[in-house]
Amino acid sequence: LNVESVAALQQQWQESRNGMQLYKTSKLCNILFANELHRRLSSFGVTANSVSPGFIPNTGLSRHQGLFGRLFMKYVFPLLPV
Repeated sequence: LNVESVAALQQQWQESRNGMQLYKTSKLCNILFANELHRRLSSFGVTANSVSPGFIPNTGLSRHQGLFGRLFMKYVFPLLPV
């Protein structure tokens, strides 16, 4: 965990209030960190991976979406096949 990065993201959130963009940026940072960690440690037999669990509903991420996004997540998404 890079505390400085967390603090930077918190500052960006307070300044921009664009939660979805910050979420995407944080996921990209996770991928880049895992790639760099693997590059540096692979010669020692260490493997670093970054994986996505896929979409997980009911996490509260849609609370910052507009009305359409919230209605979609509440009424349409549950009807979609898994």
